[in-house]
Amino acid sequence: MKTSLRVGLLSLLVVLLCATSPLFAETITISWQWDASDEDVVAFRYQLDAQNPDNWTVVDASVTEFVLGPVEDTSFHTLYLQQSYDGENWSASGELSYDPIEFGVKMPEEPRETAKLSEPEVVVSEEPMVIEEPVVIEEPVVIEEPITIDEPMTISEPVTISEPVAMVEASEVEPPKAFDDFVVAEAAPMEEESPVEVLPEPVPVVADPPRMRVDVFIGAGGKADNLVFTSAFDPDGDFAAVRTRILPSITADFVYGNLLPSDSPIDIGLRAGLGYTGYELVSGSHLPGFDLHVMGMFEYQLSDKFALDASVGLAFMFTGDAIHSTPQGKLGVFAGPVAQLNGRYHINGPWSVGLQAETRFLLGGAFKPYELTGIVRLGVLYDF
Repeated sequence: MKTSLRVGLLSLLVVLLCATSPLFAETITISWQWDASDEDVVAFRYQLDAQNPDNWTVVDASVTEFVLGPVEDTSFHTLYLQQSYDGENWSASGELSYDPIEFGVKMPEEPRETAKLSEPEVVVSEEPMVIEEPVVIEEPVVIEEPITIDEPMTISEPVTISEPVAMVEASEVEPPKAFDDFVVAEAAPMEEESPVEVLPEPVPVVADPPRMRVDVFIGAGGKADNLVFTSAFDPDGDFAAVRTRILPSITADFVYGNLLPSDSPIDIGLRAGLGYTGYELVSGSHLPGFDLHVMGMFEYQLSDKFALDASVGLAFMFTGDAIHSTPQGKLGVFAGPVAQLNGRYHINGPWSVGLQAETRFLLGGAFKPYELTGIVRLGVLYDF
């Protein structure tokens, strides 16, 4: 979740339902409509005429309208709206109001008392007569006969007026407008930017979940200790001599990747499995060697297709009793560090192919060096 987000109220629809006399309030239905600022919004909440923390109405993102009515068209109403990305943290409020004066509603007037005529008084005035408040004539006045005043009208005291009277001819007065059965009043155009200011949401770091894979490799290798540092390995001659030749090798591993989920480009995982190496004694007899290995794995994704990993750990190998130079009637047991360098190429779906290079340094007996081996294998990998 990103940058500041905004949401706006789109329009305000006012429907006048029960039209009555223009002198009285009318009954209308007010509809507020809105839209989310982006597709990540999951909820809205709104409140009419207030922002009380306990009186919000919460709806999901599919609800984008609130209808109020029937109400009198002379009442003022404001709808407050907020949006959320998680249903708990809310944006600042956007608002849009229904103003009866703005929408052209005629407000009811206080009843006026009937003017009482009194005997005309004679007033002598040297200044023109003005009226403090302008007079608005709503309907044209028709005088059938001219009025004749025998005596001039005068005012006993002078009248001071701040502004002159603005005379309006009858032809200029517009007749009152008649509403249709249904009148739709549009809200004032909104600014380009939405009035709702969205607080920035913290964006959690989402790491990939742990991954599991099975690797099966087949290859061959050789005993380097028969070629280099020969005197350092098995100096006491406790074990039978093994031919220096290509040793067939098979390994099957279970890989648990992304052991510690994080946003680091290096994937930390675990590799464990079983292996087989086919030895041949100088005497010509075959001697199988089975090993159990456990290693920590550090993998780096080069691209969507290629990945490299280095694994380091321990290997335990078990052979038949023929490995001993003198008959002892017990298996040969060896242990030591092992290291691998693996490269894999993703083919399609869960399938990949890989190339593996391994070296191991095994100790036998009382922790005496027995073997230094290098093996290269090709394999098939399957991701769960």
